[in-house]
Amino acid sequence: MTTQSGITASAGLLSCWADAVGDSATRLLRLTLESESIVISHALEAQGSFKDDFALIEVDDSTPAYILYRLEPTPASQWVFYSYVPDAAPVRSKMLYASTRATLSRSLGDSRIATAIFATSKADLTHAAYLSHLTHLSSDAPLTARESEMAEIRAAELAAGADASNANAGRPAWSGAVGLAWTEEAKAVLEGFAQGSALGDVVRLEVDTKKEEVVASDPQPTALELPPSTPSYTFLRHASGVVFIYSCPPSSPIKSRLLYSSSAGGVVQNAKSLGVDVAKKIETSSPEEVDAAFVDAEVGPVAGAETSSGSAPMPTSDGKSFAKPSRPGRKR
Repeated sequence: MTTQSGITASAGLLSCWADAVGDSATRLLRLTLESESIVISHALEAQGSFKDDFALIEVDDSTPAYILYRLEPTPASQWVFYSYVPDAAPVRSKMLYASTRATLSRSLGDSRIATAIFATSKADLTHAAYLSHLTHLSSDAPLTARESEMAEIRAAELAAGADASNANAGRPAWSGAVGLAWTEEAKAVLEGFAQGSALGDVVRLEVDTKKEEVVASDPQPTALELPPSTPSYTFLRHASGVVFIYSCPPSSPIKSRLLYSSSAGGVVQNAKSLGVDVAKKIETSSPEEVDAAFVDAEVGPVAGAETSSGSAPMPTSDGKSFAKPSRPGRKR
């Protein structure tokens, strides 16, 4: 926090400032510090356009000053407040001007100051420099690599959502439909799963990124085994209820990642309308680590319980039944 110098605007200065604010002919004022007080050392009337009158600003290469440059005429009467402190100025002068600037700005009335600019050279007091300052103020702060990536993903998600809405226009709707359209095969697979058909205790859905619709995987899995390099939606009949697993490996194409992430909620809602109530949702970017032990650790095993369909414990890919696992020691 900058220490204030204690120098304040005198009544005479404030009276002259009030006159200048009310007089649209006044283009600029130059204020300086003299004998520990602020005085108006220069006042000029407008001689041309706002752009051309920047040439009226005269400063010394080693003497600080405050410049008030009118932007708008009365009654708005907005001004640019320049704090000009050249690099060649004596150290004591630099300190005095820096520690007096905030007090002076408040005394003049912050509502009259449209923008404040700190200048160190004559080049900072030009119309081009002023426009550059405005551009800087209006530009977004630089983003980190992660922030840039997230911004791109959000923009792409919005675009993907709009594309999906357009793609679904004119398609016949089915009761409870949310998000992307579903093929008849995808609906049939979920309905069969809900009824405990011969499909077994695990079914998988995918998104056709070209047609932007939810489809049934072909072939359907016979055990809990997620695709290693592509996203997927898996419904698993677990002793604790139906588990929905959304898997999206980092190597997946960006469009796939966007469509799957923005559609996962709709898939769960549509599954409910088809008779599949999801008890637990799991999201992973490492499909290779999802096995029976992983699911039990996430959901919580139910010892000695049968599945909700009344069938035997679900087989693994090698044909063996799941045994009650010990809590995995690895970090998931």
